[in-house]
Parts: sequence; structure tokens; C-alpha cells
Amino acid sequence: MNHQITAEDLRGVAELAVGTPIRWEDDVTGFLPCPGAVLHTAPTRPHDCRVKLDRAPTIHCFHASCASMVAAANRRLRSAIGRAQRHGVVTEPTPAGPSDESPPNATPLASMSPQDYERDVLRLRAEFAIASLATARSLPVTEWIPRSPTSVPTDPDAQWRSFLQLFAADANLWIGSEVWQSGNEGRYQHCWRTRDQWLSYPSVPGRYVCPALFLPGTTSRANSAVLARPFLVVESDELNKAEIGAVFLWLAESLSLRAVVDTAGKSLHGWFDCPDEGTLTDLKIILPAFRCDPALFKPSQPVRLPGAMRDGRLQRLLYLDLSHENHAITP
Repeated sequence: MNHQITAEDLRGVAELAVGTPIRWEDDVTGFLPCPGAVLHTAPTRPHDCRVKLDRAPTIHCFHASCASMVAAANRRLRSAIGRAQRHGVVTEPTPAGPSDESPPNATPLASMSPQDYERDVLRLRAEFAIASLATARSLPVTEWIPRSPTSVPTDPDAQWRSFLQLFAADANLWIGSEVWQSGNEGRYQHCWRTRDQWLSYPSVPGRYVCPALFLPGTTSRANSAVLARPFLVVESDELNKAEIGAVFLWLAESLSLRAVVDTAGKSLHGWFDCPDEGTLTDLKIILPAFRCDPALFKPSQPVRLPGAMRDGRLQRLLYLDLSHENHAITP
């Protein structure tokens, strides 16, 4: 039998489960010290860790390094709330305000399907991410080069050559002058070369590059021909360059930012080390909510290559990080 417990009692159960006071914003939303703050590799901010109690109760911290401890705290939280809903047992609740009404949209965990539960978790993570970004400042384009861990050359020819150092020497890369240069019975097989073969070209070999590694001998830029996906590229056709810069900074708190490219249009491309499948699934919910282009979740999607020209304007490399281990190696 499921018992209806008050919002105040539910907050008390949550505080007992996590073992710390929670700064409640409303009946079901609050901020708390991250259970895994000791594992954070970047500075911890007051609103980094959030809890939501409606539908699927979830603690979410946007620092990736604390994931294991946050997961353990979520198990404690959901177990405690599940027991309270089943048995109506609440021990020494911590008052959080005058309201004693049930939280809106509260759904007992026992009545939720696994699919609904997972969908709610992703929804809550997206809401958290959007709230976090609202506090981030925009980043002018001029600030990227001073931030770059690796010196960014001014010479266009040196830019594309430096950029390709993100890939391993034997990585099989697609580079083309047009996005449609693929297939057609092998007519465009010249668009596939290893990184070192491309670097032997006397000038920039094309305007586009793929962030994926392709199977040897392929002549089709299809997802089925992708050997590995070392990078995730993020962009938006709706945000301006300063606004998408704020998105890059937010993502860089938990993902490795490897390059930023000015497309010579209205957008920037952010190159990140591709995260694990779980994080990638979350980002497929979060990034479209930020008005980022979902097409770039396709590993074979071509993007702008720095050092090439676009309608008389340079596609510029603004930021490059070659300072740590290259993850773009062929398996």
C-alpha cells in the first residue's frame, strides 16, 4: 500500500537519507553539498549539486568525477523515499517551510516503469543543466586564444596542420571540399587518407573534416563505416558565438575541451573528447535544450576544418589542447 506523505515530510526523508541539510528552493527542489565533492577536479560552486523530489527523486551534480558517490547517494535517497511511501514511516523530519501539501506531480516509485523512471532522470538532468548555464557568463571570441593550452598559430597553413595533431598518425580521416564527397562507387576515395598522408599535402586539402575515424579502405562517409569516435563536436545555429562559448565552458567542467573553431559563419565548433555512452545519452537530452545542433551526434557528420577559407573568410582555430594523452588512436 502506498501512503501519501506531506511535502515537508518528504524533504525530511531526503535530508536524513543524504545526511546533510538541503537549501530548499521550493517543495521539491533544493541544493546541497555534493556527496562526492572530495572527488571534484574543478572548483565546486554553490549550485553545482541539485536534488529534485518530484516523480523520480534524483540528486545530480554536474561534476563527472563524483559520479560513483552521487549514484550511491541516489540509491539511499530513493530507497528511503520508497520506504516512506510504502509504509508511511518518517523519522525526525527536518522542517523546511510552512507548506504541508503533497509535492506536485509526485508519483510513487513503485508505480513507475523502468522506462518512465529513466526518462524522468534524463529530464531532471536537462533541467539542472539549463539552470546551471543560466548563471554562466558569455565568452567573447577574443578570449579563446589566450585560454588555449597549446599555442595557436596565426598562419592559416599552420592552423590546419596543428589541428590535425589531435589525431594519431595512422588515423584514417575524411577531409573534403564539399560535404557530399562520399560514395558514388568510390569516386571520392581520395577524400580518405591517414593523418600523416594529409599532412604531406602542400596546402589545406579541404574545407571539411569528420571527427570520426573510418575503417581502412572505406569510400563512404557512413556511420556504418566509422571505426571509432574520439570526439564529440558541439555547435548551435541559434546561439551567437559568445553564448555558445558559455556552453563550451559549462561542458568543459566535466569533458575535455580539445579545440574551438570559428566557422567563418555565425557559429563556433567545440571539439570535446567523446564521453562514455551514459554521458552521451544525457547530452542528447541536454544539448538540444541548449539549442545545440543534434545532427552532430552522428559520428560521420562533417564539420569545418580550420585553416580553410569560406566565402573569402578564414575558418580560424581559436583554441587547441594537445597537452594530454591523445585519445584519437585507432584500436
